[in-house]
Amino acid sequence: MSSSLSDQTIVALDFETTGKYPLTSEICEVALIKFKGDQVLDRFESYVRPLKGMTKESEKVHGLSLESLKNAPDIKDVLKDMLEFIGDAPLVGHNITFDLGFLAYEFERLIKTDFSSLKRSHLCTSYLSLSLWPKLRSHRLIHLAQHIELNLKPNHRAMQDAEVCMLVFLELIKNFNSLEELLEAQKVDLNYKYFSISELSKSKKFILELATSCENLKEVEIKYSKGSKKNQWRTLNPKGLVLKENELGFFVATDPGDQQTKRFMLSKILEARIPNKRL
Repeated sequence: MSSSLSDQTIVALDFETTGKYPLTSEICEVALIKFKGDQVLDRFESYVRPLKGMTKESEKVHGLSLESLKNAPDIKDVLKDMLEFIGDAPLVGHNITFDLGFLAYEFERLIKTDFSSLKRSHLCTSYLSLSLWPKLRSHRLIHLAQHIELNLKPNHRAMQDAEVCMLVFLELIKNFNSLEELLEAQKVDLNYKYFSISELSKSKKFILELATSCENLKEVEIKYSKGSKKNQWRTLNPKGLVLKENELGFFVATDPGDQQTKRFMLSKILEARIPNKRL
């Protein structure tokens, strides 16, 4: 039975992070807004203390620093509070694939209790706007806010960006009656399984090797089905592992001695191994 959108509780989500890529970077600020229709039910926000450092690029974007976050809560405690806050509500975010990549990894790594409520399809204002407002010149959050003439603008801080996302979302869904209709209109299934290392490892065992390499910032060897080194073992330095929907995930790495980052599509990686460790 379909559920009316006006009766559906949804949680808008936004993260700020210490870098671009999950596994090698961390969440450093969290904001959640629980709403039903145009009524805000509750809010949750927290800083998170990073343990792996902060890129200068990220610090410049959101203005948070290791010094300002040194007394912030541990990510494990924040995740527990988030899980309780979200309950069984679907999430909506702008470019939520970025957030889901961090969220799925941290939940599976740190939370041992059940979090099955998150293992569903979620919503993205970027994908929805691409589907419903295809003629817009840009689908960045700031341009969507301008399109609907919002006074509030995204500012690369979690709570304000989550609120802008919620307001854009409410405009996008005006002509929909049910969550099921909206998910179909989105055209892209943002199911948790695409962002779960444990789920992907059932069919792609090399995912575990890539994840271990990223976690420890250690070299990894892969066989790739494309390029000048096709089907040959090549050594790479990990920068991160980006999980996206429908086989679009990729491994980010550099060749030894080279600073140029390269993307290796997971669908084209044949094997992976950590040197001196057998698969």
